[in-house]
Amino acid sequence: MNASTVALLWLPSDRCDLLSETAARASLPTSSPLCEMVFGEENRLFLHGLESVLDQLPGLYNPVVIIGPSGSGKTRALSGVLMHWKTAGQGGVSLANKPDQRLSKTNSPKKDSFNQKVLVVKTLFITGNHLERLIRHHLAHESIELLLHEWSQLHLLIIDDFDRVVSASVWEVIGRVVDLCLNGSCQLMVSLHHSLENSSTIPSRIVSRLESGLVICIAAPNLLVSQRLVEFHACRIECEPSKEARDIIAKTLVFPGAIALFFDLLKNSEGFTPSQSLDATRAAALLLGKIPAAGAAPTIKQLIAVTATYFKVLPCDLVGPSRRRVFAHARSVAMYLARHLTDASLVSIGRAFGNRDHTTVLYSVRIVAARAAKNATDRRILSDLFESLSSTASQRLSVEKRKNPSPVRLSHKYPK
Repeated sequence: MNASTVALLWLPSDRCDLLSETAARASLPTSSPLCEMVFGEENRLFLHGLESVLDQLPGLYNPVVIIGPSGSGKTRALSGVLMHWKTAGQGGVSLANKPDQRLSKTNSPKKDSFNQKVLVVKTLFITGNHLERLIRHHLAHESIELLLHEWSQLHLLIIDDFDRVVSASVWEVIGRVVDLCLNGSCQLMVSLHHSLENSSTIPSRIVSRLESGLVICIAAPNLLVSQRLVEFHACRIECEPSKEARDIIAKTLVFPGAIALFFDLLKNSEGFTPSQSLDATRAAALLLGKIPAAGAAPTIKQLIAVTATYFKVLPCDLVGPSRRRVFAHARSVAMYLARHLTDASLVSIGRAFGNRDHTTVLYSVRIVAARAAKNATDRRILSDLFESLSSTASQRLSVEKRKNPSPVRLSHKYPK
């Protein structure tokens, strides 16, 4: 495969005539989330990491760490691996009688001999937030050893949004879970939003264990891959975009998740009918009206700066410990904006505002909303800030376009 070739992995044969050998080997059902994933040369490591866990458990690498922003395909990939092994495990899988005790797929799962026995694959998919709540519950009821014993029998453990955990006591238990996987026969897969080097929540002891496996940073797909994604999702909803419309969508929306969302919105839009054509004018209108251009959403840091300027205070006052009324009010407004203008979680927002608790963020959001519902002055403040932030985003996009005469493909920064 050379740099100009697009590797289309696990696309149904009736939608694409280019399939990798992995598709035949894995025998994935067309309902699998992996059937909608497209890989280019820039994501060969991502592809390799997935292939490494499709034939046997544990795979060649343990753990497998996938890093990328929202919409880059982390959850879809992990869900596909889970579905793959659940499907394989329905008929049983073989366990070779060897020291490494790896589970592998077999074409005759009922076969039982001296060197081979049939087992059912035990899997668990859990998010970081759910994991933290579950461990807190077992710690409170002094039943954590029971949970660890139960998880010691798993063959595949997938933790999505692993870096959303914040509690020190929970991290201590997670360290034991990681050790169970690496020292036993369980494949561990986790996803992160930020690189391990930039993570401020994951303890160094766990970081070192994660780095011992395969760490994959998802790269932004190239333009050709984005175009093929547009074609795939257009076929999914029975839409026929023109070449100009396809190019506009591919150049504007970088993340695979954003492209899928665009066609879901199109399918549910007023007047849409199957086999309908999509011209460049309507595509541009939908992009402007339904989905903001990638990169247009402000960051929390920009929200803090704009809000601080509006209230005539310093950004450090909003993230600092001071509870003076003017600082507290401005801080609450900035938290409200962050909650409504970004996809950051309550925990992430609290972390950006001086490591405050997520309950503080939730309380601030509710207070600002309640005041705006009753007071015209508070509504004007929010209106002014929304307008200011929209203007800032537009100016930023204009600067980028002047710097790049070619069509701009803006996105969140991918980890390096």
